[in-house]
Amino acid sequence: MDFAEMIQAMQEKLTYSGSVKNVYGEPVQSGGKTVIPVAKIGYGFGGGTGAHPEEGRSGTGAGGGVGAKPAGVFEISEAGTRFIPADAGRQLALAAAAGFIFGFLFAKFRER
Repeated sequence: MDFAEMIQAMQEKLTYSGSVKNVYGEPVQSGGKTVIPVAKIGYGFGGGTGAHPEEGRSGTGAGGGVGAKPAGVFEISEAGTRFIPADAGRQLALAAAAGFIFGFLFAKFRER
C-alpha cells in the first residue's frame, strides 16, 4: 500500500466512525414529533515520508483522529421546526450569573 492509499483508507474509516448516526444514533419519532441529533465533528490528519538513501533507509507514516460533541437537536412537529442547543442550560446559567453580578455592582454603587 503506498502513502496515498494509506491516507485514503484512514480518511474513509474516520469519516464513517465520525458520522452523527454513529455518535448519537438515529432520529427518534414519538408523539407526532421527530428529534434529530446534531453533533460538531472535527477531524485531524497527518502523515509523512522520509528516506535516507545513503543508509538504505526509508519510512512512511500517517495518523488521524476524530472528535465529536453534542451541538443540540432539531425538533420537528406540525407546529414547526426548532433547534434546541445542547448548552442551553449553560447559557442560561451564564446569563443569570451576569445578572447577579450586575445587580450586586449596581447596589454597591447606589449605596455611595
